[in-house]
Amino acid sequence: MREKCKSWVEEDPENNDWTDFDGLFASLLPKEGIQEAIERLEVRFQVYLLSTAPWKNHSSLSDKRRWIAQHLPNLPEKRLILSHRKDLNRGRYLIDDRPANGTVTDSSRGISKAFGDYENQEWIHFGCAVCEYGGTPKLNWEEVLEYLDC
Repeated sequence: MREKCKSWVEEDPENNDWTDFDGLFASLLPKEGIQEAIERLEVRFQVYLLSTAPWKNHSSLSDKRRWIAQHLPNLPEKRLILSHRKDLNRGRYLIDDRPANGTVTDSSRGISKAFGDYENQEWIHFGCAVCEYGGTPKLNWEEVLEYLDC
């Protein structure tokens, strides 16, 4: 799948973005430790998955739903939220690896407040040691769980 996606992007790099490749999201592997992390987080929190489905990738919505069923079978049902505006969702923590779609302000998209700008909210920037965009940087699930006392 990775090679097909790469070839598709190379065919027309100005118009083909890797996130728009049909079937991509069903083929991704989970990050190491995700299943145990969710089980431990569920002891203290009600865990929801908040994800963005790329607008031009029509299969991404169903791909992400199938991915959760396959890789996170212990996550309670109906805990997936798909949104292009993560800043509009309310919760205490957002654990996200990308500063996009409402995790940070973006005036070009009309996002004047980011997720962590609201009272009692915090964006945990997953997978980085230093976060140039704000947020609380954590490299891996073990660091996240320790930080959240799970």
